[in-house]
Amino acid sequence: SESALTRHIDGSRSKSIYVCKACERYFNSPRQLDVHLGHSERTNDENVCPGCLKSFENTTCLVWHRYNRFTKQYICRFCGTAFNRWNLFREHEDVVHLGKTHEYPCDKCEKVFRTPQRLKTHQETHSEVRKEVCDECGATFRNKGVLKRHRRTVHANEKPFACQHCPKMLPTQEQLKAHLRVHTGVKPYACRFCERSFSHFTDRKRHEMSAHTGERPFRCPHCPAAYIRNRELLVHLQKHAEDGTVDFSKM
Repeated sequence: SESALTRHIDGSRSKSIYVCKACERYFNSPRQLDVHLGHSERTNDENVCPGCLKSFENTTCLVWHRYNRFTKQYICRFCGTAFNRWNLFREHEDVVHLGKTHEYPCDKCEKVFRTPQRLKTHQETHSEVRKEVCDECGATFRNKGVLKRHRRTVHANEKPFACQHCPKMLPTQEQLKAHLRVHTGVKPYACRFCERSFSHFTDRKRHEMSAHTGERPFRCPHCPAAYIRNRELLVHLQKHAEDGTVDFSKM
């Protein structure tokens, strides 16, 4: 109910006693408030909301105000590009418009990244252990849960979900939903680095690795070769077996 929602909001605010006077955003600690206030230089003349003409202490307050009151998106003040995530918005302004380039090198290879978040994501490709193996296709997975989902979706014998636009039958509701995008043309998965969009999450992931990040998570244990797809690695390993460069009988 509306009264319950009001009590919830009031209760949440009572715990967040640090508030920005410019944009009325609440924080749980003085450090969070300091970070919020210190994100940008104080330039009142430049930080005016075009929707209501209210002036703010810094760009962070302005962006937060516009997000909550108008667009529900973070809008770049230089070129108008919209972002759904705060970290992507900040990175865009810093790198593209303010020249604040930062380099975060991977200590396991020669790749360099612009943000700590991207470096962390990349480093997971070095440490990821895939112990669970599908006995039908050889694909490897991090844990039994992911392997079970793979078997249910890829190797399922029963396919009870029918597409209303074509004869296609799918094993799960999720796969049917993804398949329908072929007919509707909807592409909800936007690339984090360029303007391309994709119908499926896996297509976006492969595109980002191939065109932008250079990540190759499937690595050959016998040579420097690495691949984006597991099946490409399996083909490569088969070549090792055929040319005798690796004696698999001793493994």
